Amino acid sequence: MTQRRRSQVPRPPAIDDHNLREVEFEPESDFDEVRIVDQDCSQYQGGGSLRFSRVDSTDFTDSTVRPMELVDVALTKSIFANAQWSNVVARRVALNGCQTIGWNLHCDVAEDLRFHECRLDYAGLSFTKTKGPVVFERCRFREATFVGDISRVAFVECEFDATDFNRITSARGVDLRRSPLDGIVGINRLRGARISPDQAVAAAGTFARELGFELSNPS
Repeated sequence: MTQRRRSQVPRPPAIDDHNLREVEFEPESDFDEVRIVDQDCSQYQGGGSLRFSRVDSTDFTDSTVRPMELVDVALTKSIFANAQWSNVVARRVALNGCQTIGWNLHCDVAEDLRFHECRLDYAGLSFTKTKGPVVFERCRFREATFVGDISRVAFVECEFDATDFNRITSARGVDLRRSPLDGIVGINRLRGARISPDQAVAAAGTFARELGFELSNPS
């Protein structure tokens, strides 16, 4: 049982703060052991890689990034509003307190990826392969859309509001036990997800409607 719990917790980024140097973020660059702080990267276009690094209070609004490799990276209080990031490889990446409204993020590979207290309203989140745990903790999803393979994803104390799961291909191992199911669209696509008995009872009406039953009081 202990091993099972550990497997659901993303490994944190391995960053040695003593080795970080502060740099200006530039298009088509590969960075190792850097700190990017309070920069305006809005409308940035390009790709590259970022490893063993921290990004703090940086604005990526309306950026277009493709491809991007993120390995052992912590992103804190940064803005990804209406950004378009595709062909992303994310390994041991943590986003904390980021504003990600309208972010279209397509991960080719996601492994040990954690979102903590992020606003993901109107976001489009697409995963080709989840190789390790992906955790959303205390995040909000208003009219967000999930696409692809979300197996091994856990939602911890998250809020769903018209959040669309109709385009997912796999939900095996998804953990929804610590989030309310209200507000999920396409709940029938979440076959294989884990929920609690109390959640099953509370969501019975939603399940019935999505299966095509007509709910009415007995005459």
